[in-house]
Amino acid sequence: MMCTGISPGAAKEISFQADVDRTIVELGSYLRLTLTVTGVDGLDQPIELPQIDGLESRLLGPQTRVSIINGQYSSSYSLVYFLYPLRVGTFKIPSLTLTVENQTVQSEPITIEAVGTSQAPVASGSTSEGGAQQGMVQQNLSERIFVVLEASRNDVYVNERFDVTVKLFVNGMDVRNISYPQIKAQEFFLEDFQQPAQYEQVLEGVRYQVVEFKTFAYALQPGAFDFGPAEETCQLAIRGDQGRQKGFGGFFEDDFFNDFFGRNYILRPLTISSKTLQLTIRPLPLEGRPADFSGAVGKFVLDAVASPLQLKVGDPITTRLTLAGNGNMRTAEIPIFKENGDFKAYEPQVTVKGNVKISEQVIIPKHSGVKAVPAVSFWSFNPETARYEEQPAGPFALNVAPLEVKELPQIVGSSSRTLNFSNTQEDVLGKDISFIKDRPGRFYDRGYQAWRSIFFGTVLALILMGWGFGYVWHRFSVRVKTDERFAGRLKAPYYARRGLKDAERFLASNDVRGFYDAIHATVQQYFRNRLHKPLGSISASNIRSSFQGIGVQEDVVSSLERLLVDCDAARYASAQFNRDRMERTFQDLRRAIDQIERKCRLRF
Repeated sequence: MMCTGISPGAAKEISFQADVDRTIVELGSYLRLTLTVTGVDGLDQPIELPQIDGLESRLLGPQTRVSIINGQYSSSYSLVYFLYPLRVGTFKIPSLTLTVENQTVQSEPITIEAVGTSQAPVASGSTSEGGAQQGMVQQNLSERIFVVLEASRNDVYVNERFDVTVKLFVNGMDVRNISYPQIKAQEFFLEDFQQPAQYEQVLEGVRYQVVEFKTFAYALQPGAFDFGPAEETCQLAIRGDQGRQKGFGGFFEDDFFNDFFGRNYILRPLTISSKTLQLTIRPLPLEGRPADFSGAVGKFVLDAVASPLQLKVGDPITTRLTLAGNGNMRTAEIPIFKENGDFKAYEPQVTVKGNVKISEQVIIPKHSGVKAVPAVSFWSFNPETARYEEQPAGPFALNVAPLEVKELPQIVGSSSRTLNFSNTQEDVLGKDISFIKDRPGRFYDRGYQAWRSIFFGTVLALILMGWGFGYVWHRFSVRVKTDERFAGRLKAPYYARRGLKDAERFLASNDVRGFYDAIHATVQQYFRNRLHKPLGSISASNIRSSFQGIGVQEDVVSSLERLLVDCDAARYASAQFNRDRMERTFQDLRRAIDQIERKCRLRF
């Protein structure tokens, strides 16, 4: 369908038209809206498409077209939008007004209709949980794909762990690139999500495919708070000619544009939000709270071991405390042994593995009167009983023997060799005297070896560096001779610099034909080597497709497209261009080459 508005009586004929590829679109599909301005090479400002209730728009990109027939030059500039219906109904694309070169042009409004889709039936004889039959018509996109946020409890204590589940429901749509959910909950701490599960579920007679994410959360402070919403980002694979694809598709799969039928699809980014939950967080009671309570909430079990229990004064004892439970292990503090008159204590080594926290600490008895490793206690608050509970560990009976006479304390980590602090050998006078030489000669360190000298290492390093440089240069030379793509990428900057220098010389002399010939030759030579394409294959009509999948920015592609149109107009249609336009073309090419060299070199 096409609607056109033309400015009458203008010196230069400019028209503005809006057209869609179809006026009836299925829910979950899309239609293409094209806004075209004929008689111009480009627009200083983009065409603003107003917000239409019930339709979501996405700009695909601009397109520039040029035709030269019998020396007559004409061009047009288009913007392509994808429109996605969000619900069933009739929608109106309003009339759009545009002012171009002091001329006002206007398009006619377009009416489109979005129709519903029928849910595919479940296997014969099956019904929903409520007994409803299949075949219902879904009226909104939110009925086909939505997110549900669930919490195991809506009334919890501070720092109490509760389960959080996020479910993505999909019906009859192909979904790709699903990300992990993001939950807005500033007053809560959330663990990382576990590996998601995928299954089917029937709701109100409709069969959905479900991706389920699970994690745990802890409240940080008391009060009534909003929990959520949970936001899920993904991409819908929409087929343009049929509008929908059944099946859920590969979970967390890559982009499928490289597939044989990929050209019939587009990927539509989609962000879906769940409803917000209302949670009440209760403070921990003050009554009965022990003085050494660290804030642990949940059910815990503390286990302790100590070894050895038969030792001497100064020998180390290793204690190992293991805490297991269903609470927040990051905030649960295992009790430690503190240094006192009986023991010397070292800092513990603490590790966390899932729901288990382990503390290992070394303590050393200071005297033989020590009879036991003292008992320790871990206090936690149990939400089920609403009471504080103690988990004791120890004491462990010790048998500490005193050190024997002249026996030294054992040094942890030392060898079995003992230290002799007494002088058991009698010095004999004169036996330790050596005569002093008047000419001792050159001194060397004991154990001196020439190969360990700095000079020897420096020479060896220089030899290795020279060999390495020669090997790299040889491999580089071989690749330049045998790899045509690699050699072309090396030559591309050279052709760019030489071509820009020629174009700048023609610009200085105001030679329009020579300038655009130089610009066109630079584009051809540069991209021939950079993209490895045949000479002359780069033109305004295919420059965009040549960059597809490479990652070049849209403004760079548009500027190259525009300057190639100018080259064709100057070289074949004898169009006249002023110096300002030539300078803009020169700057566009230099900026495009600069950005491609800096950002896209490794991707070509």
